[in-house]
Amino acid sequence: AYTVSKHAVAGLTKQQALELGPLGITANYIQPGFVVTGITEGFLRTAPRDVADAFVGYWTKKAPVGRLGQPIDIARGALF
Repeated sequence: AYTVSKHAVAGLTKQQALELGPLGITANYIQPGFVVTGITEGFLRTAPRDVADAFVGYWTKKAPVGRLGQPIDIARGALF
């Protein structure tokens, strides 16, 4: 359900951007990858070490900045 809801928000935003763009109205969405939060830190602490390391490695390699996301990264995008 979580993944489906993320794709629904992306699709709705794209549709609104196409429909409202000619009126000068923009629509944007933020779709971060792995962000270090209280929930994700809990997962990393309790997951088996090999699972946590693989997870961090995957998201670090996937991120253009070469590190896990931080809440401030999302906040700056939202403020923009």
